[in-house]
Amino acid sequence: MRRAVLAIGVDRSGNLPVLYDAAQGAQRFAQWAREQGINGSQLTVLTDENRGSVTIDAIKKAINRMVDNDQRSDQLLIYFAGHGVNIAYGEYWLLTDAPRDSQAAVNVTGSESLARYCGIPHVVFISDACRTAAEGLNAQRVTGSEIFPNENVTDLESPIDQFYACSLGRPALEVRDPNTSARNFSALYTGALLHALGGFVPELIQHTSEDGHEMNRIHPRPLKHWLAQQVPARIAELRPDGTAMQMPDARITSDPHIWIATFDPGTLPTPPSPVSWSIPLREFERVHRGRVISAGAMNSPIMAALIHRSVRLPASQGLDRSLTFEDGSRSIEAKELLRAIEDVAAPFSGHLDRSCGFEIRGDTFVEAVSSSAAVDLPGTPGPVLHVNPAWPGANILLVFESGRGALLPAFPGFAAKLTVVDGELVDAAYEPMAPARPSMASARQLAIVRRLRGVASVATRHGVFALEADDMDPWAQGMLIADMPDPALALYTSYAFAEGGRVDLSRSISQAMRDRLGYRFFDMALHNGELDGKRADQATGLLGCVPLLARGWGLLNAHRVLLPAPLSELRYQLCPSPWTLLDRDGVMQVRSAFQQGVLR
Repeated sequence: MRRAVLAIGVDRSGNLPVLYDAAQGAQRFAQWAREQGINGSQLTVLTDENRGSVTIDAIKKAINRMVDNDQRSDQLLIYFAGHGVNIAYGEYWLLTDAPRDSQAAVNVTGSESLARYCGIPHVVFISDACRTAAEGLNAQRVTGSEIFPNENVTDLESPIDQFYACSLGRPALEVRDPNTSARNFSALYTGALLHALGGFVPELIQHTSEDGHEMNRIHPRPLKHWLAQQVPARIAELRPDGTAMQMPDARITSDPHIWIATFDPGTLPTPPSPVSWSIPLREFERVHRGRVISAGAMNSPIMAALIHRSVRLPASQGLDRSLTFEDGSRSIEAKELLRAIEDVAAPFSGHLDRSCGFEIRGDTFVEAVSSSAAVDLPGTPGPVLHVNPAWPGANILLVFESGRGALLPAFPGFAAKLTVVDGELVDAAYEPMAPARPSMASARQLAIVRRLRGVASVATRHGVFALEADDMDPWAQGMLIADMPDPALALYTSYAFAEGGRVDLSRSISQAMRDRLGYRFFDMALHNGELDGKRADQATGLLGCVPLLARGWGLLNAHRVLLPAPLSELRYQLCPSPWTLLDRDGVMQVRSAFQQGVLR
């Protein structure tokens, strides 16, 4: 198998605090690549050592060489160490001139989307980067750039694997002080990764035979689980007082037989003793003086268990019971997650008594703007808004008492129930207006759908809504048990399917919505390629005129989707929230768009 590696290390990004081990981490990863037989034109190392710089053009040129080469690789590994930021639940790697230059960053979300069709059968992203909230770095206006060419070499989607040094978490839980973030950065994750990929962990090595040759190999899925166990365990050993925590995350979509490291039988190195990938305790104490990642980001494995069990439980068995351990106890993180899921899935008060409208908890409505629907706000401020939209629906600007706002669709026969937690719009549940006395079967179906939606909402907020391969089909079946797919659950699931390499399932859910409701959401059309190279306001059969989930904003450039002015500037007015939530300036822009006739 022909393999290629691009290793990037950036110690200095603009005026941000200098990191100490990013460039060296890239060099160590490159040395591992050489030991794997990857060298020459198939290995590119870009660092800012010796006061150099790393530019987006240099990265693009390296990628283009690997993609356009007549002897294109079968596998490409892209490693990055440096400053990372979380903008609208999207991942951005900051380069030398960022954040002053808004383009001097890698839009990882958009790059991953383009990489699926670049012609390389297997692409792996590896990120040893701090994922600090953008607002703490004065980097909210960073848009970054996609590093893969904007062309489909193949119509077949290739698997993308992603390894991250820490969980994304929700923005409210991120470390917001860049100085703290820099002090906390070390290549501990890179050390653990290379320790495993170097063949020093016997339990990760699988023996196989290929073309009559015996080989020992390491596969992505076991590596993911080993890193999730060993990195936090080693940090806890070095810092038992709990002042430093880090939970690696990964998204694996490749087939189980895919490997990323190989060794000839009899040539495996002897595991060193003591564990060599750990940095010395004195050095650890020097760079880890604060909390690396808050406790909320430790939920990734527990959330994965919740997602897995939620699609396999009988309707009568609650998630709470399923997460009880043998000794009858439950972890603090599990209890917190279960409580959050129950809060999101809980029925609303039922004050909405007409055929369409909005209800909110955690905030109140003070204004509603639309050019194609009659709106009635009984009290100001109030928790209920009645809407009379024309078929198939209308765009509504909802302004909350907090001054923030959301641009959401309203459509006949459905009540949209919004949940706001800590100022974030965490869920927008679209449910059909229920009959006065629903049947037992429909009530049971609604309970299952609410449970799935609650799990998806909380996982999305924590940045860990990822479906394992064997969970995707059962999850899709659970979505479709009712007469029509739950719109919000379909939206969450579309992202999970697209990121998990199952665009076929995303398209089937989108088609089910179109068949039964007559339309589909903006985000689903975005995932399925229906908006590629188009103006969003010229597409037909869409509900929503911008991404409804914040993560969708990072995909617009990769799919060449144009938004009409002034909506194209809304990405700079996003508040930290899993659903698109606008600040006061964003609310003014949308109100202006209605007045100008841009929105209908």
